[in-house]
Amino acid sequence: MESSATKPTTPLLTAALLASLAFATGCKGSAPPPPAEPEPWRHASTLAPYSIELTKDYVGFDPALIGNGADLTAEADARLFMIIPVEIPKIDGWETPALDVFKREGVRQLQRDVQGFSILTEQEIELDGHPAKMVIAEGTVNDQPSRYMVAYTQHAGWRYQIVAWSHTSRAAALTQDVDQMLNTWKFTGARDKKPVETGQ
Repeated sequence: MESSATKPTTPLLTAALLASLAFATGCKGSAPPPPAEPEPWRHASTLAPYSIELTKDYVGFDPALIGNGADLTAEADARLFMIIPVEIPKIDGWETPALDVFKREGVRQLQRDVQGFSILTEQEIELDGHPAKMVIAEGTVNDQPSRYMVAYTQHAGWRYQIVAWSHTSRAAALTQDVDQMLNTWKFTGARDKKPVETGQ
């Protein structure tokens, strides 16, 4: 499944966007036979050079409904998944900052936007053999205890913020979903040398 998208205007997730999202989705046919069992589906981005397979429970919806620059948005039973790609500017004499810098910027924004945002753990992971950072945290959204899983990576001139969210009661299911989906991540752009990173 492919998603059309416009160039993102901001790479950062805000609590207000999550609070405004309704998580009741799906419809039922009124006549037999029952609808076919859903299947996993692959999102091949038309904006940035990546693809990912989503589990069968997730239903995509128009990213414009959130309006934070996401290229992919999907939900399943009070669980939200989105990918926010941002092209890294090409400026003569300017080197791409380290991945840690990108991660810290994202975490600081979440700390400002999410009530009681608290990091539970940080992990070094890989996406399609390329380094990535995973932050697992909790906070309060719309007076509801919430779990966040946010991965950060950059490759071939693009940065990616991969955001998963759920009520804390669905945290185990969210973790299983994210692990399964990130294992299918593919970079589809040129595999030239890794970007030069500076600063920590």
